Amino acid sequence: MNDFQVQLEKYAELAVKVGINLKEKEGLIIGGNIDSIPLARLVMAKAYELGAKHVEFMFTDDEMSLIRYKYGKDYVFEEYPQWKVDSLEAMYKDNYHHMFISAPDPELLKDINGDLIAKNQKTASLASTP
Repeated sequence: MNDFQVQLEKYAELAVKVGINLKEKEGLIIGGNIDSIPLARLVMAKAYELGAKHVEFMFTDDEMSLIRYKYGKDYVFEEYPQWKVDSLEAMYKDNYHHMFISAPDPELLKDINGDLIAKNQKTASLASTP
C-alpha cells in the first residue's frame, strides 16, 4: 500500500470518527462525484466498521448538472422536487449524518447565466427550509 493510500485511509477514519462523530446504529449519506469515489469507499467501509446501520452514496455528476442548465426550461429551476426534501428529511429523522465529498469543476458553469444559477440555488434553499 502506498503512502497516499495510507493517508487517505487515515483521512476517512478522521472524517467518520471526528468529523461527523458517527455512532453505532446511525446512518450515513455520502454525496459525491466520480472523483470522490476512492475516498467515499473508504468512508463507507469505516462507517460500517464503526457499526453504521446503513450507508448511502448519492452520486452527482458535473456534466449532468451542466446539461440541466443548458437544456432545462425555466420551470425546471422554479421548483425543487419535494421527494428529495422528503427523503433527506426522513433520513435525518432516522439518525443519519450527511457527508459531502466532491471536487466540482469551478469553471463548469462559467457560460451559464448567473441569474439562472441563483434561481436554482434559491429554489433548492427555500424547499429545504423548515
